[in-house]
Amino acid sequence: MFSEAFRQKLEMGKYTNWAANLTESHMEALLWLIGEYGFRAPLVLKLLEKDKKEGAIPDIAFARAKFALETIFRVVLGKRLDLEEATRRLREVLKKERASEE
Repeated sequence: MFSEAFRQKLEMGKYTNWAANLTESHMEALLWLIGEYGFRAPLVLKLLEKDKKEGAIPDIAFARAKFALETIFRVVLGKRLDLEEATRRLREVLKKERASEE
């Protein structure tokens, strides 16, 4: 199912080389997981926002989860993730959350 060229791209990637040796079934499971949680990310984010308002989760944990969910959703939609942009966005989210704590 996954071509040798695809696996070579994974192997060369700085952040994907760990996935190059996954079995076919593990790769399919990983893609299913990303797809399932990616498309459900907006729903999960709403639930997390509710928990945050009720004080059930710390602000910093919410900020990190929000960033992860937004990133997964963008990748599932086929938007290429720029590492510098992702780092900048994470810093903005954390800064905003820390400011709201003060």
